[in-house]
Amino acid sequence: MYNNTEKFWDDIFEKEKLKDLSAPFGIEKLDSCIDWLCANTGSIIDYGCGNASMLLRCAYLNVKKGLGIDISCQAVRTAVDYISKKDLLGFSVIQGSLEALKSIKDASFEGAILSNIIDNILPDDALCVLKNIYRILTHGGRVFVKLNDFMDKEKLKESIDFFEKEISDNFFLEKSGLYFHNLSDEKFERWIMEYFKVVEKGRIEFKTFDCFNRFYLLQKL
Repeated sequence: MYNNTEKFWDDIFEKEKLKDLSAPFGIEKLDSCIDWLCANTGSIIDYGCGNASMLLRCAYLNVKKGLGIDISCQAVRTAVDYISKKDLLGFSVIQGSLEALKSIKDASFEGAILSNIIDNILPDDALCVLKNIYRILTHGGRVFVKLNDFMDKEKLKESIDFFEKEISDNFFLEKSGLYFHNLSDEKFERWIMEYFKVVEKGRIEFKTFDCFNRFYLLQKL
């Protein structure tokens, strides 16, 4: 189901190396979200971590334990190499998908990162991820969620060349082989309402890529 996704990210991360993560990213709102997640948080899990740049940034913010899970072998290899070179004890990154997440013990982490994963996998899988993150977090645990910006009908028309087909309502297969769920705030908030309260939400501007992402700071109910 995710073979094309795995290949896409392997190709990306084969060329992309991690910079020194001891300094902030330099994107004000992104840095403040990570600071919020790490405040008084001893352990963090990052599902769909890519090269684990956000998770490994947390290692410099007094987080003692971190686990990243990603489908891409190359992304994991890059992260593991960084962990080894920087001697980040307590941090690890493994290749895996939902089965790896399901194997994590209940209430074993205090924080979680879900960065551009919930709206790039099958909707049923996204719901399963949210349910398992809730299970894995301790009481009051914090979550930093990052989503692609929502596209209105006009923006979707402008982006039509990127899509192979619409699989279901607002859920697309891109020509790259990736999935894209044009997930509205309302739908996402319905998904999380029985698990988490919204502490803050907003948008992060990525000037280098001339785009915005949405963010949610959540706390386990």
